[in-house]
Amino acid sequence: MTDPHPGWNVVLALKPLGQAKTRLSSQLSVGERADLALAMAGDSVRAVLRADGVSRCLVVTADRFAARVLARLGAIRVIEAAPHGLNEAFRLGRQIIVDSGGGPLALMMADLAGCQATSLSALLDHVPADRAAMVSDVEGVGTTLLACRDSRLVEPRFGPGSRRCHVADGALDLSDLAADDLRRDIDEWSSLISLTQAGPATTEWLRSRELTAIA
Repeated sequence: MTDPHPGWNVVLALKPLGQAKTRLSSQLSVGERADLALAMAGDSVRAVLRADGVSRCLVVTADRFAARVLARLGAIRVIEAAPHGLNEAFRLGRQIIVDSGGGPLALMMADLAGCQATSLSALLDHVPADRAAMVSDVEGVGTTLLACRDSRLVEPRFGPGSRRCHVADGALDLSDLAADDLRRDIDEWSSLISLTQAGPATTEWLRSRELTAIA
């Protein structure tokens, strides 16, 4: 089947905002964590849609408010009936891409606050024609991005130890070729306050709390 949307399809999965960033619960209130999660997701969407070679950005979430906000930035919203975890959200996004004609597909974390469009487009250029590829987080344990030029072959195994799982499935590890901003997802307080670059929404959130030295 011919892909009616040539170029990369990028899917982000987002928890309901009230459940987001629980590892920061010692430092931030529920409302602050929700605002931060939405800011980072918005910056991720902006970067994706500016990246050369990207055709569409889908956001899968059960949070209708977040979906509306991100749709105003240009994302296609996919509403889950109920949240069933990151991998199920990614599978839903993958199925929509496959059903609409397939093509290249990348699954990306929605908390890459410093993601740059140029970094993403450069990385996607390295995805081979015959197998999936992945990028690990800076710790080398988790996964921030999983991509394949055939959307049918993308099987998400995000979560603890996901780098090992994706590599065991045959994904090529492109972490050494990935820019730092594609590997820094924000789960811990230390990673948040040590950000040296971030998108406009995340930067504004950090500055409003005097938590950043970003110029």
